[in-house]
Order: sequence, then C-alpha cells, then structure tokens
Amino acid sequence: MTERGFEEEASDLFDQAVSDGKNMISIEPTDHDKSRLKKARQLIRDAGAEPLSLLEG
Repeated sequence: MTERGFEEEASDLFDQAVSDGKNMISIEPTDHDKSRLKKARQLIRDAGAEPLSLLEG
C-alpha cells in the first residue's frame, strides 16, 4: 500500500482489516468541502460499516 502512495498509517490499518477478514474503502478528499466528506461518512455508516478518519487526531 505504501508503494501506491498511501500513508504508512493507512497501510497498517488496511493490513489489519484484511487479516481480520474485513474490507477497507479509502476516501481521499480532493477538496476541502467538509459537507461532502460528512456525506461520505454517513453513507458508509448507513451501509453498516465503521467509518474511521485518518484526518482526525
């Protein structure tokens, strides 16, 4: 994953999710429109997934 330009933290989370049998979807905002990111987060929650932001913290 890091070879594809993902940050090391995202790569580690992906590796852990896959080893746990989970899927991981990555959304990288191309602008700073927080309403679009909020909508994406809500869609993920509505689908039963667990949103996790690497932008926070």
